Amino acid sequence: MRLLILTSILLATVSCSQEDPPIPTPPPQAAPAPSAVIIPDGSYTLKTMNSSPYQGPPVTITVDGGKISGKAPVNNFHATLIKGTIGPVASTMMAGEPEAMKLESELFQLLEGSELNLTADQRLAARKKGIALLMFSPVVIK
Repeated sequence: MRLLILTSILLATVSCSQEDPPIPTPPPQAAPAPSAVIIPDGSYTLKTMNSSPYQGPPVTITVDGGKISGKAPVNNFHATLIKGTIGPVASTMMAGEPEAMKLESELFQLLEGSELNLTADQRLAARKKGIALLMFSPVVIK
């Protein structure tokens, strides 16, 4: 009986003297990435396509917050703009001259999935894999 009492006292003393293990603190996290790339709202005119001067029917693009819209060679179009990247392009479906339709199809392929950014000279660049495929100049209102 005496052994049982001594064992109980010993266990109680050992369990009371142990400290709780420290609670691990999570490592510091990096600052979150910006939630959006800022592209100034406004209208722009297409000047170059695939590094060549654009010489087709006028093309305009308007940036308005999280969306873009514009006039292609034949149809009007619009798309979302999320963190600077253009989403799927939707357009009206009017028919036009074959050459204008070909330009428009190429334009939509280049726009969709490209990243928009503003250049140092205030032009709008649409890039894929870092290559500027489309360059737009701001529309000057007179």
